[in-house]
Amino acid sequence: MIHEIRALFSACGKPLHRIVFALFMLCCTASLGASGASAQQIPTTQFTTLTGESHRIPDASDARPMLLVLAFSHAASADVERWNRLTKMSYSADARIRYFEFADLEGAPSFLRGMIVHQMRRAIPAPENAHFAALTAQDSAWKQLVSLGNPDVAYFVLADAQGRVLWQTHGPCTPETVSAVRNQVMRVTGATH
Repeated sequence: MIHEIRALFSACGKPLHRIVFALFMLCCTASLGASGASAQQIPTTQFTTLTGESHRIPDASDARPMLLVLAFSHAASADVERWNRLTKMSYSADARIRYFEFADLEGAPSFLRGMIVHQMRRAIPAPENAHFAALTAQDSAWKQLVSLGNPDVAYFVLADAQGRVLWQTHGPCTPETVSAVRNQVMRVTGATH
C-alpha cells in the first residue's frame, strides 16, 4: 500500500505532492484534536453528604483526582457494601484522592427522599457519612457516562480534578474488581502500596 502511495505522489509531481501531504497532516491534526475533545467528562454535580456538607464536582479549587462509586438501585447498594468490606485501603482516609459514594435517588418520590436519607445515615458508619451522598440530580447524565447496563451493580469512576474520566468499571464487586480499582488509584495518585 505504501509503495502505491509513493508511486502516486511521484506521478503527480511536486506541487500536488505538497498539497496532498498538507491535507493529510491537516486531517491527522483534526482527528487528534477531535479525539481529545471527545474525552468523557463527569457531569457537574452539586450534592450534600450525609454529614450535611455541600460539595460540587468537579471542583476547580481541589487538585486531587476523584474516585466515585455509584449505586443506581437498592440491589446495587448491597454491591457497594461488599466493596466496603473487601477494600483494605480506606479511600475516605486517603488525602491524595477525593472519594464519594452516591446512591441514586432522583427517581424516588421527593416525599420519600428524606426518609431514605435518614435510613442511609443510620445504616452507614458515622466516619463514612462525610463521603456518602444521595444523587438527586443529573441522574440521566451519570447513567449515560457509565453506559448503565445493569443497575444492580456498583459503578466506579476515576476522574482527574477537572472531571475528565481517566478510567471506569462496574461490578459485581469481587476481589478482582477491588484490585483493579486499587491499581488504577495507585497509578493516578502515584501511591506505591
